[in-house]
Parts: sequence; C-alpha cells; structure tokens
Amino acid sequence: LARRRVPVCGKRVKIGARGLDALRDPALIGDAAVIINATSMGLTTARFAELDYAAAPRGCLFYDIIYSAGPTAFLRPAMRTGHRTADGAGMLAAQGELAFKLFNGVTPPKGVMVSALMRALGRRG
Repeated sequence: LARRRVPVCGKRVKIGARGLDALRDPALIGDAAVIINATSMGLTTARFAELDYAAAPRGCLFYDIIYSAGPTAFLRPAMRTGHRTADGAGMLAAQGELAFKLFNGVTPPKGVMVSALMRALGRRG
C-alpha cells in the first residue's frame, strides 16, 4: 500500500504498510510512531524477522497482534531497547466482551474477560 496521510486525534499522520525488507531501513523505522506485527511470524518461530529496533524513536510503540504467556519474539527486542510494547491480549479480551454481549444480550462484568484471559495465559492481571 502507498503511504498516505489520515486524521488521527485531530492531526494528519502518515500511514502505510511495507514488506519485511523495510524493517531494516533505519530512515523508515526512525520516522515511525507505531510498528505493528500483523503477521503470523512468532506463532511457531522463536525469532522475528531482522528489524532495526535501535533506529526507532524513543516514543515508538511496538504492537504485536499475537499474544502469549510472555513477550513475543517481536516484542522482546523492543523491550530491551526501552520502547513501549503491547500485545493482542487486550484486543482479544475486548472482542470476547463484545461477543458475550452480542450473543447473550448482557454486558459482562467489567474486567472479567481480561482477568480470565490473563489467568489462562499465566499472567498477573
């Protein structure tokens, strides 16, 4: 996809998708506010593609759609370089809450899905 500007929080920001080779481009990484792993890489591999984590700005958020008991192969290096990280566990819990409401006609108690997921993953929640 071509890079384009879209409104986010009242500002126009650049958004775009690139192939995995772009992960080695320090100029591109150095301009990123968020880097998202939306691939299945990490589900069955202990390593992620080569990525220049150190080139990312201090405030860059690394977000992995994948969730697991511990940090993923994509997030571990970002954590080591002091970047903010998040995984897909929160998204899964929010989808669970919405599905519960849609199927049962009742909103689940606040936080119950997150608590159940964190317990299932062996995380403190």
